[in-house]
Amino acid sequence: LDLWVVDIRRFSNLHRDRQWVRDRTLEAYGKHYTIGFPHEEYLSGRPRIVSPLYERLRQHRAVFGSKLGWERPNWFAPDAVEPQDIYSMGRQNWFPAVGEEHRHVREKVGIFDQSSFAKYEMTGADALKALDWICANDVNKPVGRLTYTQLLNTRGGIEADLTVSRLGEDRFYIVTGTGFRTHDLSWIED
Repeated sequence: LDLWVVDIRRFSNLHRDRQWVRDRTLEAYGKHYTIGFPHEEYLSGRPRIVSPLYERLRQHRAVFGSKLGWERPNWFAPDAVEPQDIYSMGRQNWFPAVGEEHRHVREKVGIFDQSSFAKYEMTGADALKALDWICANDVNKPVGRLTYTQLLNTRGGIEADLTVSRLGEDRFYIVTGTGFRTHDLSWIED
Protein backbone atom coordinates (compact mmCIF):
# COMPACT_ATOMS: atom_id res chain seq x y z
CA LEU A 1 0.00 0.00 0.00
CA ASP A 2 1.54 3.30 -1.13
CA LEU A 3 1.05 5.80 1.71
CA TRP A 4 3.36 8.54 0.38
CA VAL A 5 0.50 11.09 0.12
CA VAL A 6 -0.09 10.85 3.89
CA ASP A 7 3.56 10.56 4.98
CA ILE A 8 4.47 13.59 7.12
CA ARG A 9 8.08 13.23 5.95
CA ARG A 10 7.17 14.51 2.49
CA PHE A 11 7.12 18.05 3.93
CA SER A 12 10.09 20.34 4.57
CA ASN A 13 10.87 23.64 6.28
CA LEU A 14 9.20 25.35 3.33
CA HIS A 15 5.88 24.21 4.74
CA ARG A 16 6.52 26.18 7.95
CA ASP A 17 6.29 29.45 6.00
CA ARG A 18 2.73 30.59 6.73
CA GLN A 19 2.59 33.04 3.81
CA TRP A 20 3.74 30.41 1.32
CA VAL A 21 1.25 27.88 2.71
CA ARG A 22 -1.54 30.48 2.60
CA ASP A 23 -0.80 31.45 -1.00
CA ARG A 24 -0.50 27.84 -2.14
CA THR A 25 -3.68 26.84 -0.29
CA LEU A 26 -5.66 29.65 -1.93
CA GLU A 27 -4.37 28.66 -5.36
CA ALA A 28 -5.16 24.98 -4.76
CA TYR A 29 -8.66 25.83 -3.52
CA GLY A 30 -9.21 28.07 -6.54
CA LYS A 31 -8.41 25.13 -8.82
CA HIS A 32 -10.75 22.76 -7.02
CA TYR A 33 -13.48 22.93 -9.67
CA THR A 34 -11.25 23.52 -12.69
CA ILE A 35 -9.78 20.96 -15.03
CA GLY A 36 -6.58 19.51 -13.61
CA PHE A 37 -4.13 18.98 -16.44
CA PRO A 38 -1.27 16.49 -16.31
CA HIS A 39 2.03 18.09 -15.26
CA GLU A 40 0.34 21.37 -14.32
CA GLU A 41 2.54 23.57 -12.16
CA TYR A 42 1.36 25.81 -9.32
CA LEU A 43 2.32 29.47 -9.70
CA SER A 44 1.99 30.75 -6.12
CA GLY A 45 5.08 31.36 -3.99
CA ARG A 46 7.43 31.25 -6.97
CA PRO A 47 10.25 31.60 -7.48
CA ARG A 48 11.13 30.57 -3.95
CA ILE A 49 14.56 28.89 -4.10
CA VAL A 50 16.79 29.22 -7.15
CA SER A 51 20.17 27.74 -7.97
CA PRO A 52 23.18 29.87 -8.94
CA LEU A 53 22.43 28.81 -12.55
CA TYR A 54 18.82 30.06 -12.54
CA GLU A 55 19.36 33.24 -14.58
CA ARG A 56 21.63 31.50 -17.06
CA LEU A 57 19.11 28.69 -17.55
CA ARG A 58 16.31 31.25 -17.94
CA GLN A 59 18.34 33.06 -20.60
CA HIS A 60 18.58 29.73 -22.43
CA ARG A 61 14.75 29.65 -22.49
CA ALA A 62 14.20 27.25 -19.59
CA VAL A 63 10.59 26.68 -18.57
CA PHE A 64 10.69 26.04 -14.84
CA GLY A 65 8.73 23.81 -12.53
CA SER A 66 8.82 23.84 -8.76
CA LYS A 67 9.86 20.96 -6.53
CA LEU A 68 9.77 21.51 -2.77
CA GLY A 69 10.31 25.23 -3.37
CA TRP A 70 13.18 24.84 -5.84
CA GLU A 71 12.84 26.25 -9.35
CA ARG A 72 14.07 23.58 -11.74
CA PRO A 73 14.04 23.58 -15.54
CA ASN A 74 11.39 21.20 -16.86
CA TRP A 75 12.31 21.87 -20.47
CA PHE A 76 14.01 24.34 -22.80
CA ALA A 77 11.98 26.07 -25.49
CA PRO A 78 13.47 26.13 -29.00
CA ASP A 79 13.64 29.55 -30.66
CA ALA A 80 10.36 29.08 -32.54
CA VAL A 81 8.41 28.07 -29.40
CA GLU A 82 7.16 30.37 -26.64
CA PRO A 83 8.91 29.37 -23.36
CA GLN A 84 5.65 28.64 -21.58
CA ASP A 85 3.67 25.51 -20.76
CA ILE A 86 0.46 25.05 -22.73
CA TYR A 87 -1.51 22.45 -20.83
CA SER A 88 -3.70 19.83 -22.47
CA MET A 89 -4.88 16.28 -21.93
CA GLY A 90 -2.81 15.08 -24.88
CA ARG A 91 0.80 15.74 -25.74
CA GLN A 92 1.71 19.15 -24.46
CA ASN A 93 3.81 21.77 -26.22
CA TRP A 94 7.01 20.69 -24.45
CA PHE A 95 6.91 17.11 -25.75
CA PRO A 96 9.03 17.62 -28.92
CA ALA A 97 11.57 19.82 -27.09
CA VAL A 98 12.05 17.25 -24.32
CA GLY A 99 12.45 14.49 -26.93
CA GLU A 100 15.12 16.52 -28.71
CA GLU A 101 16.94 17.24 -25.43
CA HIS A 102 16.84 13.54 -24.53
CA ARG A 103 18.29 12.58 -27.93
CA HIS A 104 21.00 15.24 -27.67
CA VAL A 105 22.13 14.10 -24.21
CA ARG A 106 22.18 10.44 -25.29
CA GLU A 107 24.14 11.09 -28.46
CA LYS A 108 26.35 13.99 -27.38
CA VAL A 109 26.60 15.55 -23.93
CA GLY A 110 24.53 17.43 -21.38
CA ILE A 111 24.87 19.05 -17.99
CA PHE A 112 22.25 18.67 -15.27
CA ASP A 113 21.86 21.20 -12.46
CA GLN A 114 21.47 19.12 -9.30
CA SER A 115 21.56 22.07 -6.89
CA SER A 116 18.10 21.18 -5.60
CA PHE A 117 18.97 17.59 -4.76
CA ALA A 118 19.39 16.70 -1.08
CA LYS A 119 22.99 16.00 -0.11
CA TYR A 120 24.29 14.46 3.10
CA GLU A 121 27.62 13.24 4.42
CA MET A 122 27.92 10.17 6.59
CA THR A 123 31.22 9.92 8.41
CA GLY A 124 32.80 7.88 11.17
CA ALA A 125 34.23 4.49 11.93
CA ASP A 126 30.83 2.78 11.49
CA ALA A 127 29.66 4.72 8.40
CA LEU A 128 30.29 1.80 6.03
CA LYS A 129 28.65 -0.66 8.42
CA ALA A 130 25.57 1.59 8.70
CA LEU A 131 25.29 2.00 4.94
CA ASP A 132 25.74 -1.75 4.40
CA TRP A 133 22.83 -2.30 6.77
CA ILE A 134 20.36 0.00 4.97
CA CYS A 135 21.53 -0.09 1.32
CA ALA A 136 20.54 -2.77 -1.18
CA ASN A 137 23.77 -2.37 -3.17
CA ASP A 138 27.34 -2.88 -2.00
CA VAL A 139 28.74 0.60 -1.22
CA ASN A 140 32.13 -0.77 -0.14
CA LYS A 141 33.85 0.61 -3.24
CA PRO A 142 37.23 2.32 -3.66
CA VAL A 143 37.46 6.01 -2.75
CA GLY A 144 36.14 8.12 -5.61
CA ARG A 145 33.52 5.59 -6.74
CA LEU A 146 29.77 6.18 -6.81
CA THR A 147 27.09 3.55 -6.18
CA TYR A 148 23.45 3.79 -7.23
CA THR A 149 21.35 2.03 -4.62
CA GLN A 150 18.11 1.87 -2.69
CA LEU A 151 17.50 2.08 1.04
CA LEU A 152 15.55 -0.90 2.31
CA ASN A 153 13.12 -1.34 5.16
CA THR A 154 12.98 -4.37 7.46
CA ARG A 155 10.75 -6.23 4.97
CA GLY A 156 13.22 -5.65 2.13
CA GLY A 157 10.94 -3.04 0.56
CA ILE A 158 12.36 0.07 -1.07
CA GLU A 159 12.24 3.24 1.01
CA ALA A 160 14.56 5.48 -1.02
CA ASP A 161 16.44 5.70 -4.30
CA LEU A 162 19.81 7.49 -4.18
CA THR A 163 23.53 7.52 -4.87
CA VAL A 164 26.37 7.04 -2.39
CA SER A 165 29.87 8.29 -3.22
CA ARG A 166 32.86 7.17 -1.20
CA LEU A 167 34.97 10.24 -0.40
CA GLY A 168 37.30 8.59 2.10
CA GLU A 169 37.79 5.43 4.14
CA ASP A 170 35.06 6.49 6.61
CA ARG A 171 33.38 9.30 4.64
CA PHE A 172 30.41 8.97 2.27
CA TYR A 173 28.38 11.51 0.28
CA ILE A 174 24.70 10.73 -0.23
CA VAL A 175 22.60 12.41 -2.93
CA THR A 176 18.84 11.92 -3.11
CA GLY A 177 15.89 13.57 -4.82
CA THR A 178 14.67 17.07 -4.02
CA GLY A 179 11.22 15.99 -2.89
CA PHE A 180 12.56 13.23 -0.64
CA ARG A 181 15.06 15.16 1.47
CA THR A 182 13.07 15.00 4.72
CA HIS A 183 11.90 11.41 4.23
CA ASP A 184 15.29 10.02 3.27
CA LEU A 185 17.23 11.78 6.02
CA SER A 186 14.66 10.56 8.54
CA TRP A 187 15.05 7.00 7.23
CA ILE A 188 18.84 7.17 7.46
CA GLU A 189 18.75 8.63 10.99
CA ASP A 190 16.28 5.98 12.21
